[in-house]
Amino acid sequence: FISKIYRKNTFCNNYLHYTSHHPIYQKKSIIKGQAIRIARMTIVRDDVIAEFRNLRDMFLDRGYPSDFIEPILKDVLDKWGNIYVPLLGTGGGSVQQKTIETSLQPAPNFQQACVVQYNPLYSQIKGILTRNWNIFRTNTDVFHTLGDKPIFSTKA
Repeated sequence: FISKIYRKNTFCNNYLHYTSHHPIYQKKSIIKGQAIRIARMTIVRDDVIAEFRNLRDMFLDRGYPSDFIEPILKDVLDKWGNIYVPLLGTGGGSVQQKTIETSLQPAPNFQQACVVQYNPLYSQIKGILTRNWNIFRTNTDVFHTLGDKPIFSTKA
């Protein structure tokens, strides 16, 4: 599978304008937050670079100077695949995940995550899938992709 950034047809680039009277750190954080979103949601490095170009152009249109944008994008790109690992895994790609020595437990591999829309029945759905996870072991391709035990993640 391939994961990329999706923008609705109604997307209109209404990011904060550079000339607004907001603190500089907030302007940097908006760019960095969007760059991290791209890095976490995009699996292929060339797609990340293309999205960063698109993001740069969007912020240039909002009055941000290029020398303000570029270091932020470069920083995030340098950390892509290491600190900013794609949430849905590598899709069979070649991102080398390095261990971040911030905890003793390894980070979960979200390539195996069961992502569901959050709703009041989430706990019950999770319980049903967990109890019946052995069903997935009968198909080796599915088992190889999903792994030994389920990992769950919700989206808003």
